[in-house]
Amino acid sequence: MAMGFESRARHNEFSDSLYSVPEQTGVPARRSLVFMASQLSDVLRQKTSAMPVNSSSLPPELFWLACTCVMTGLFWIPYVVNRFKELGPPGWAWFPLPDPPPRAPWADRAARAHLNAVENLVVFAPLAVAVHCAGAASPATAIACQAYFWARLAHYVISAVGMPIVPRTMAFLCGVAAQVSLGWALVVG
Repeated sequence: MAMGFESRARHNEFSDSLYSVPEQTGVPARRSLVFMASQLSDVLRQKTSAMPVNSSSLPPELFWLACTCVMTGLFWIPYVVNRFKELGPPGWAWFPLPDPPPRAPWADRAARAHLNAVENLVVFAPLAVAVHCAGAASPATAIACQAYFWARLAHYVISAVGMPIVPRTMAFLCGVAAQVSLGWALVVG
């Protein structure tokens, strides 16, 4: 429930009287952290009331970022299923022995591709959010975010299947190019 202008003014006067040093002492009125936090919450409430409610109104950069995060978060499933198949369910030991390397080569490649996806998401996510927050969004940044998603999916599949290094490197470089284009839009654009 948003405060109206009059109730916010009353709230501010009340907060000022509670959390500030009186002017009579010759010390300028200083706002406390509690008052500043209440002001910040009012500003955030105003800003978030205009935020989209459903995903159809989500900006494309944030939509593709969310898709990429979900996809990266699910990349662990195939190789963990393989671990259960190879080793069975984990025991209840307090300090279990380290897992031996997977016997299936694809599972090892999938685990490494997942790690690579997480490492690159750390670069992509702040760039995509910064493009949105800075108002630097454009059709080029939307395409870059979509290209990043598909490049990371291709990289994972190509890695897990065990294709030669050239297609895997090409998929990786497409993702890097998308990151560079987002950075370019922020710095230059």
